[in-house]
Amino acid sequence: MPAKTYTTKDTVPAHTDVATITVTTSGAKYTTSAANTFQVGDYIWSVAGNELRKIVDVRSTTEGFMESAFSSDLSAVAVDIITKNDAKVASISVAAPSGGSVTIWSKNGDSSTLPASTSLNRSAAGKGGGEFCEPIIVDGATNNPLVEYTQKGVDY
Repeated sequence: MPAKTYTTKDTVPAHTDVATITVTTSGAKYTTSAANTFQVGDYIWSVAGNELRKIVDVRSTTEGFMESAFSSDLSAVAVDIITKNDAKVASISVAAPSGGSVTIWSKNGDSSTLPASTSLNRSAAGKGGGEFCEPIIVDGATNNPLVEYTQKGVDY
C-alpha cells in the first residue's frame, strides 16, 4: 500500500465502516443487530474503548465469539470492522512527524506514545514468525502520522 497520512483515529489496516450495525457483548460472546455481519478472522473495533477483538467462532447469523472479551461489555454499540481479508498484513510502519508525537493502541487497548520524528516498524516475521501482524489503532487527529502497510493479495 502506498504511504497514507492519517488525519483521524483509524486502524492499521484501515477499517470498514459498518455504522448501521450495532454489537452487544457479554464476555467473549457477541450479538449483532444485522444478520451475516462477521466472519471468522474479522476484527471488531470498539472505537470508544480503543480495542480490537478477533472473531474466532460464528455460531449463527447474528451470534458468535471473539478471542477475548472487551475490557467493558458493549451494549448495542455501533462498531467498525477490519475484514479478515484486509487483516492479512505482513508489515506495518508508522512515522510520527517532526511536529509532535502520535498515540498508538495495541488491539488490547494498551496505549503508547510514538515520539516526534520517530517510527514504529512491525513485521510478521519479527513477531514470532506468524504470517500476519496484529492490527493496531493510530490517532492521526493531532499530528498526522505517515502510515504504510503491506497486505497479502494487494501488495504481494
